[in-house]
Amino acid sequence: MRAGKLVLTVSVGVGILLGMTLAKPSEAGAVPAAAGVHGKYFNPDPARFLFENKLRPGMIGYGLTVMRGSKIQKFKVKIIDVIKDFQPDMNVILVRCYGLGLQKSGIIEGMSGSPVYIDGKLIGAIAYGWPYSKDPIGGVQPIRQMLRIPMPNKMAERQEGGGSAISWLLNKATRSDVPGFSTLISRVYPHHLWTESPVRPSNSSSSVGIRMLSTPLMISSANSSVLRFLRQGLRGSGLTALSGGGAGVDSKLGGEGLLKPGALDLRPGAAISVPLMSGDMDMCAIGTVTAIVHHHVYAFGHRFFAQGPTHLPVAGAYIFHVLPIYKSSFKLGDAAGPIQGSLLMDQETGIMGILGPKPASIPITVRVEYHHPTWVKVFHYNLYPNRNTTVESIGAAILGSMAAKRNLTKKNGEYTVHISGDVHYRHFSLPVDYWATTGNFDPTSVLLPIAILNDNPFHDLAFKSMDFNISIHGTSHAVSLISASVARRVVKPGGTLVIYARLRPEHQHTFTAVIRLVVPVGTPKGVYNLQISSRSNLLIDNASIFPQYFTALSTASLKRSIRYITSFKSDRLYAQLVLNTHGLTVGSTSMPNLPASRLTIMTENPPANVYPLPNSIATSLPLPGVLAGGEIDIPITVRRHPFGRFAEPIKTQPSPMPFFPGAGPPQMN
Repeated sequence: MRAGKLVLTVSVGVGILLGMTLAKPSEAGAVPAAAGVHGKYFNPDPARFLFENKLRPGMIGYGLTVMRGSKIQKFKVKIIDVIKDFQPDMNVILVRCYGLGLQKSGIIEGMSGSPVYIDGKLIGAIAYGWPYSKDPIGGVQPIRQMLRIPMPNKMAERQEGGGSAISWLLNKATRSDVPGFSTLISRVYPHHLWTESPVRPSNSSSSVGIRMLSTPLMISSANSSVLRFLRQGLRGSGLTALSGGGAGVDSKLGGEGLLKPGALDLRPGAAISVPLMSGDMDMCAIGTVTAIVHHHVYAFGHRFFAQGPTHLPVAGAYIFHVLPIYKSSFKLGDAAGPIQGSLLMDQETGIMGILGPKPASIPITVRVEYHHPTWVKVFHYNLYPNRNTTVESIGAAILGSMAAKRNLTKKNGEYTVHISGDVHYRHFSLPVDYWATTGNFDPTSVLLPIAILNDNPFHDLAFKSMDFNISIHGTSHAVSLISASVARRVVKPGGTLVIYARLRPEHQHTFTAVIRLVVPVGTPKGVYNLQISSRSNLLIDNASIFPQYFTALSTASLKRSIRYITSFKSDRLYAQLVLNTHGLTVGSTSMPNLPASRLTIMTENPPANVYPLPNSIATSLPLPGVLAGGEIDIPITVRRHPFGRFAEPIKTQPSPMPFFPGAGPPQMN
């Protein structure tokens, strides 16, 4: 499928205009649409809320936020003006802040959601700022717009859709110059992860204009490789990955001593965290609570991911310190205390959750074994699934577990990595089998099938658990394909192709492997292409030869496509002979042996989902390591009475395949 056929579906939360009161929690979103800055709005609680149409320049008020520990402090606020239609059907309140060192730090990342009051009434939440600003001037999200966040509608969480988007994903997955399709996540996946917003997050490359404040993403037990991986994967998301430490309420926190009971309870101005993962690595987003209305928590004042309905935990947070940086200051903190509720809705104007119910987490177990000398350790994580960060969280867990002993870089010496295991879903399991050698380890290659399943346009596939086993050898077990030839390039139907492949394992002698491939009896005469290649090269070619294997039109066909892609292994040499057939593929359905008349009609002006139906015979040979790319094509002639020239004889006699831990002797599949 061509990229021009790509159809992206973005879930858009639709505001629900409700009745005359906020009394019913199930009817959150009680404020009708805006009538203009100086127009009239219906205010459900005039004693508590003050809408932007009542504001005037010069009005003085205050805001609430946490700068250290869990103590809520006041800062002074002065109204500058109200900007109408800052975004479609959205206004913003421009304010200048004073106190709490804000003249030095400016508006701080992590202040998102800090409530602002005029005459004791809530007008909105700090949500926007300017990088490199000389004055602490920020934008306030009007509370009227935050209160319009609707309750989630389960029917809108995932819709049945066409297969164009996922078909494009699967095809793009194989068009990578890196073995294992490592560029898929950075090239394709973020376009499904992050919805575009007119307001750029403050980690954007542009440095001019008001922006949504970035959300600090605090990660404990994270080394430089984990942070680099997360920053690349979350680029453009509005999250800033920062190294932090855990804050347990049963120990002394940053010299503050034991926290008092209730110190971490969620209330206006309190620090709030959205945990994404806990255990041997903690990962959480930090912001501020704006308001609590009938057990519903409003926070951030801007989107988290703008994904609409969501199911993530919310908890208190402990702030270690505020780092004043010229570009954009930020809070250092971490989740603290028990889970206090669930995040339900995530929209452009803020996030909304409910106190009480707690979402379930998914256990991840990572067993790491280093060889020579032997070092074994098991790591445990609890993942809170989320379409936007699940893949990055799993990658961080894998990288963090491996880095507990050693960073895998070229300058730190050679290595060979084998990652195996299973990702268990509610109704099926996805096997994991990945190899890498010095310099080409890339966690996104492991995550590719999980990423496609996690972001599919059909249905949510519920996780149950994940188990990974990582075996790391201190030497490189890369294998290079040097040359290949066949004993005879002309063969009759039913005959056998004898293939000789010369391979060189790193630090070892070259050897010759023999592969035999039987040509089917009914093969028509003609010239066919014999391909001897690695896993990645074979998949790149098969994406265009067999598009039906890379097209998903339903959850079932998506699983079938993923199984096909993951069936190819990096530690094998593949031989494939592509044959011609009189058939077509319509979508993911094969139609072999069509009559010539029907074939002519369907191929004159074929629709986008109609392809020729080739056939192939293939086999593979286990190798003593990871085949580092490589492809050799040999034309093969099929005749009923074969004759013709032989290939050049091989001067070097086949040598035994060297021993490699975990690999048996070479044998045909």
